Amino acid sequence: MTSGIERDEAVFDDGAATADPGRRLTRRQRREQTAARGRRRVRHAVNGAVVLALVGGTGAFALVQDDVAPEDVTSALFAADDVPADAAALTHLSPWASRGDERPDLEAGEGVALTIVADGETLELRTAADTVGEALAQAGIVVGWEDEVSVELASAPVDGGEVRVVRVTYESVTAEEATAFETEEREDSGLASGNREVVQEGADGLARTTYRVRYVDGVEESREIQVQATLTEPVTEIVRVGTGSSGSGGTTSPPVVYDGTDPRAIALEMVAARGWSDAEFQCLDALWTRESNWNPYAQNPSSGAYGIPQSLPGSKMATAGADWQTNPATQITWGLNYIAGRYGTPCGAWGHSESVGWY
Repeated sequence: MTSGIERDEAVFDDGAATADPGRRLTRRQRREQTAARGRRRVRHAVNGAVVLALVGGTGAFALVQDDVAPEDVTSALFAADDVPADAAALTHLSPWASRGDERPDLEAGEGVALTIVADGETLELRTAADTVGEALAQAGIVVGWEDEVSVELASAPVDGGEVRVVRVTYESVTAEEATAFETEEREDSGLASGNREVVQEGADGLARTTYRVRYVDGVEESREIQVQATLTEPVTEIVRVGTGSSGSGGTTSPPVVYDGTDPRAIALEMVAARGWSDAEFQCLDALWTRESNWNPYAQNPSSGAYGIPQSLPGSKMATAGADWQTNPATQITWGLNYIAGRYGTPCGAWGHSESVGWY
């Protein structure tokens, strides 16, 4: 009866090719030969391939190089029970990967100096990495699918070079927004030429829009519409435009001549009450002399603008008083409110009028 060791050393003729065809293998030699064949098959399968590594559910990646032992690959990338059945099918998915092993400390003068700018920080790194991607992984920087890198990840690091990593993310954003109404003009011979009358007030609509928003380093760069739904249709503004006979006259010819108190005196008091200077009144005087010559009945036959400030339409001045058609004080009050709200001061309005011909 033989011992366990003796049984292990017992020879077998397995018919396998060996260096010496006439030599028979012991049981132990046969096990070692089988293991060596298995290691070669594993190395050939993973040599140089990019394998998806599910590390702690982070979706990070690892680049397997020729110098990584095959038996270390699965232990570094996957737990024994976590190796995906279709791992081989994942080798083409990753454009780059984080490297799992760490490089040894470098002696002075070894490697290349690399500046890495990412996530709002600048890192000075000396590395012996073969590629920029490995250098980033060595620095603990994971490159996402959408991120942009200033140099090719597979390129060799350049001594004194700079690598910039720009974080790019996308987000779907939904917002409710106003839809501007349109204006429809209808000619009406029953209305004197130059007159305009709003028949139907316009109203903005409401739409719900979903955008795909692109962020670069956390800042919105652009957005594009993905889906848009109308919640409320806009209401079209309808305006009657007079085409009928309106008689002769210049652009500011009044139907009657105003012979009451000089409107300039009224305006001067109102300008002073607002704390505006005499210079502001001079700008106002120049502006409304051009517009209406201070005539409260002045009407522009082309546009329908009315009164001292040439409000368009004239009915806007009703917000300052029901007597807007005849009372200079009402017209001046409305006009000064309009100027203050849009231009700040009469000189601001006068400057605009000088530039484009209207205010």
